[in-house]
Amino acid sequence: MKNVIGLIVTIVIFGGLCIGSYIIHNNANNCYTKLSASELSKKVADKDSFVLLVTNSRLTADQNFKEDLRLISEENNLKVYYVDVKNMDTDDLTVVMNVVSFDTVPTLAFISKGVETDRTNRLVGYNDDTNNNITTILTKNGYLK
Repeated sequence: MKNVIGLIVTIVIFGGLCIGSYIIHNNANNCYTKLSASELSKKVADKDSFVLLVTNSRLTADQNFKEDLRLISEENNLKVYYVDVKNMDTDDLTVVMNVVSFDTVPTLAFISKGVETDRTNRLVGYNDDTNNNITTILTKNGYLK
């Protein structure tokens, strides 16, 4: 009988941890919308305006950048679209490169009416001052007040 009660308690605790982790993870990514290459292409064809992060989720620097951007975005109710190039095939990568030609990830770009506003308005790479740089570039491009 003790074994059954112990098993039930273990299952309840484990289930609670899983559900809690799921809720935290989903709430932590509310500001992000992942785009496939075809979805990105459609947004561009529709002449949408948006903040675009090109990232490789395999890289620690990209994960750190995305977390810094998430904190700022959530605080300011900013929606950010992102493309993860980690497992993209050549055709999909070409689609992304036609929208935002990039040499380094992470790259934060600004798309206005389907076109990148200005390549010099980007934020590229991750360093100790990235958080301040994110705030500055978002403000410069009119996404933060």
